[in-house]
Amino acid sequence: MVAPERESYQSEKEVLYFSFKTPVLLAVVRDHVHGMNTATRVHKRSRHRPAIFGNCNLLMEPYGSAAISSTRIGLQNAARAVQMLSRSPLAAIACVATLLGAVWTIRDYNAWISFGTGGTPPNLSGYWKITKLRLARLFSRRKLRDPTPLDFKGPGPSFLDNIPQRKGGRPVILPRPLPQRQQPEPIPPVTKDRLMSLMNKMQSEYPELLVLKKSGTEGGSAEAIYAKPDLETLGPDTHVLKLELAHAHPQDASLHLLLSAVDAAKVIRAEWGERFPLHYVPRNDAELDVIEKIVRASIAYGTGVPISK
Repeated sequence: MVAPERESYQSEKEVLYFSFKTPVLLAVVRDHVHGMNTATRVHKRSRHRPAIFGNCNLLMEPYGSAAISSTRIGLQNAARAVQMLSRSPLAAIACVATLLGAVWTIRDYNAWISFGTGGTPPNLSGYWKITKLRLARLFSRRKLRDPTPLDFKGPGPSFLDNIPQRKGGRPVILPRPLPQRQQPEPIPPVTKDRLMSLMNKMQSEYPELLVLKKSGTEGGSAEAIYAKPDLETLGPDTHVLKLELAHAHPQDASLHLLLSAVDAAKVIRAEWGERFPLHYVPRNDAELDVIEKIVRASIAYGTGVPISK
């Protein structure tokens, strides 16, 4: 055994320098118990950083194996906790439920942040806001895929011709009410690029009617088209979103549009969208052609100027 190069005596921490390359007994660290000073004998200096342990007995055996016993206080606390939970099943259930709830909340919060929060502040305050809305919607009887409430508004303007039924049914909608998004579906890169430039295209075609700028309802995370404020023919609902008519979401490629009640009912019945209003993702160029027609209907309703193409 190599002669010790130094000895250290500590009362609070036991520091052991060790190397697993030396197949000999390296050190024994004794507890600081009953007022005795703890002595640590170092048999060989190592280039490794020191390993710091609490009140524990550590025996480094040949070939690098280690036998570590838990601290006396830790074992006592663990034993007390087990005894308490075993005596009270309700406490055990509450403890497990609290732990699972905390894990779920952390994962849900991270997913909300990573997917984009729209116009909601991306912090705990914003998350609490959407959580309250989420709970309210959970117990609400409001069905966003039911066009019947729109029919009660009576006859009104329509700028959208008949559209085909969307194939494959409706997509899965994410549970958070803000931002309203759907579960992402496969979309060809060319189609998505065309969709993301659609608002720019609409403004270029109708510069006398539209302004292109960042969406206020999405917190500036998407390009949006706005009706010009000096138009004398503005639609009756344009003030609701401060003249914003439509935008597409980069995260899932869905859209939000302002439509007349009649046109919105057509979109819902054909399963292209739902009330809020959310328009589903176009999965190919043919579906994007339908979306472009719907966006033009939104422009006509918001500006009060019939357009056709």
